[in-house]
Amino acid sequence: MKEFNEGNPVQAFVSLDNNLYFHDVLKDKTIQVTNDGVNEKIFNGIADWVYEEEIFMKSKAFEWSPDGKYLAFYKFDDSDPGHPNPYVSLHVYSLEKQTLSQIDLDKIYKKENRIVNELVWIDSERFVVRVLNRIQNESKLILIDVRKLEDLLLISSKIYEIDGWIDSNGKLKTFKTKDGKIFLLDLNNYKNYNRVYLIDVTQSSIDHSPILLSANENDFKYFAAAKPSATNLNLFASSLDGKELTQVTSGDSYYTASFNPTLDYYFLHYEGPKIPKTYLKKMNDPDNKDFEENIKGVKLPSVDYIQIPSGKLMLNVKVLYPPGFNATLKNYYPVFIQVYNGPSSQMVTKEYSRFEYGTHLASAEDIIVAYVDGRGTANRGKEFKMSVYKKLGKYESEDQIAAAKWFSELPFVRKSCIAIQGWSYGGFVAAKVIEANSPYVRIGVSVAPVTNWKFYGNEKS
Repeated sequence: MKEFNEGNPVQAFVSLDNNLYFHDVLKDKTIQVTNDGVNEKIFNGIADWVYEEEIFMKSKAFEWSPDGKYLAFYKFDDSDPGHPNPYVSLHVYSLEKQTLSQIDLDKIYKKENRIVNELVWIDSERFVVRVLNRIQNESKLILIDVRKLEDLLLISSKIYEIDGWIDSNGKLKTFKTKDGKIFLLDLNNYKNYNRVYLIDVTQSSIDHSPILLSANENDFKYFAAAKPSATNLNLFASSLDGKELTQVTSGDSYYTASFNPTLDYYFLHYEGPKIPKTYLKKMNDPDNKDFEENIKGVKLPSVDYIQIPSGKLMLNVKVLYPPGFNATLKNYYPVFIQVYNGPSSQMVTKEYSRFEYGTHLASAEDIIVAYVDGRGTANRGKEFKMSVYKKLGKYESEDQIAAAKWFSELPFVRKSCIAIQGWSYGGFVAAKVIEANSPYVRIGVSVAPVTNWKFYGNEKS
């Protein structure tokens, strides 16, 4: 694990002994930042297993200041065998002074009741961290100034008043406006759906509001929203005062975007449902003709997006039909349900259907493949997502069984050949479906499932 700093010719890296180092390229000198790393117990600047797999979604746990003079990092202490989650502390190293300091996060939450998440530098001397309580229904954004490490400034606090959890990873972004203001972007839930909130962090005093009247009228924030339905993703631009909203992309589509630091250019990625395309601002190669030419003559499944009932709810489902699908056949097509259905996840989107296992089953084996987003998944509002809170496995498996029942009633489906398979959390859901002994699911494959929340992924429990 290593990373160069863009503003200073230095490189930070974590060695096999779980200690953090930095290397000054110009001086060809390596400095050891920590010395207490222990294999499988103490991790400096690199996430332990549960944080890498389930919280950060990456192994790196350090961030450079923009000028490369400071290194902020998390330390993970897994040495307590009786505690289900690691104790996590926050540290800052000054390259100029060669001093290491610890931030007192116990002022926010005690270590037994603390989960840390994003760490984002605002400028060369200030950064923001997100700290949550253990059950993750409270989230606090803390601004830290390296010149006054003992002062922790609370700039935002979110508390769910209903049963549920706060999604946090990857939500924080920073940017500068043309008039020099610095803003922190965060997502917050408002009337059942996420909204973009702006926090002015230009000065030490903090003002945050969903509408900022002092913003430069030529500055815009960009965000993606699940519109017109939960399976879509389209790009929007909004003036910082909230008065002007422009829809950049539209239609039954799925777009993502990546921006350069000054927002002068951006790549706009059309991800589906048709063949993907990439645009560089307004100059583009929209047709992706090479790929389209290469797949000519390849027998691929047809894709359909439907909704099916589960009790009073309607579930989003993506279906791959075999080439030459014939709905007049009787009791012919097997059905293979590929499940994940983890909290806040989503499989049913208008992204282009990549060539994967499900594509093979539909194309080569004449099998109908279905992806079902049951309760707990994303972009259907807070109530739909939070319904699984403290009931993991109950509603997810009920919804998958409801889907199997719906398919079994179609005349062209072979009722004796309906299967479900899942991996990781999907393996857990598949196992719960098997446990239910439903007459509609005849085959179940549970790969690497969660079998005991005490030993795996317990941040979800």
